[in-house]
Amino acid sequence: MKMAEVDSQALKIACSSSRNQPTSPPVNAIAHPNAHTLTPKKPALAGAGLCRSDLMTKPAPVVMDRHEIRAEVHRRETTLTAIAVAANLNPSACRSALVRRHLAGEQALAAFLGVPPEKIWPERYAKPSPWAKRILSERSRASQNDGQATDMGAAA
Repeated sequence: MKMAEVDSQALKIACSSSRNQPTSPPVNAIAHPNAHTLTPKKPALAGAGLCRSDLMTKPAPVVMDRHEIRAEVHRRETTLTAIAVAANLNPSACRSALVRRHLAGEQALAAFLGVPPEKIWPERYAKPSPWAKRILSERSRASQNDGQATDMGAAA
């Protein structure tokens, strides 16, 4: 049989079957010359070890260690010093931010990477310490001139 004859026969079989009768094999399985060696396709998630609930979960936070940050900076063909200088910081600010808390260096690196610093260093931004809470609460009261009316009376 030639390929055209097989195609026309498969088309006739597929068209002649009704809904109440058992379905015939797919047209492409009959028409293909190596139909006996083909295996049916598996569902997309089968064999991958994934289920739909795995795909619907929230992505893990971006936690990068200092080596990954340095590697990403070098992948983008720049240096930590260049990032710090471009942000008008001390040249060692970004290097310091990799090993200890350096707010300006962290912000410059985060801006360069396009990720908020809270996501890169969650342990540094988890919750403020009692000392930091006190400083932040007193910051609004720090100015001596806040809330006082201006003395517009006669000069002394």
